[in-house]
Amino acid sequence: MAEAVQPLGWKKHNAEHIDLGFKTQSGEELRLILSQAGLRKLAICAIDATAAFPMLKGQDAKRDQMLLQANGFELSRVIGTSDLALTFFRENGAHISFRFDQAMSIRIQESLAAGSSPPEQSIPPSGVRH
Repeated sequence: MAEAVQPLGWKKHNAEHIDLGFKTQSGEELRLILSQAGLRKLAICAIDATAAFPMLKGQDAKRDQMLLQANGFELSRVIGTSDLALTFFRENGAHISFRFDQAMSIRIQESLAAGSSPPEQSIPPSGVRH
């Protein structure tokens, strides 16, 4: 029978794996040892699972909504394509990247320009980090 769990945290297990800790409702601690590929699949699954909950926009967004604090970003071209990769960084070194095509890039630029007017700049293959 499935039991709800609460995440406890993570630590590096070895050079190729991380250790995720969880606590069950009955108090038992569980550990998952994942490779980078396994962590990527778990992250995608967790992000996809947010579809089960309503998304609040703008002034309706609450502090308890899944809003991840980003302290920096890097924009770069995906080698061999015209796609861009936008990576957000957290203060502790954590990062998440999103890949998008030129049409999405234009929509993002237009949305950002509507709120502010940053100077235009070319995105080199090596990326721009802020």
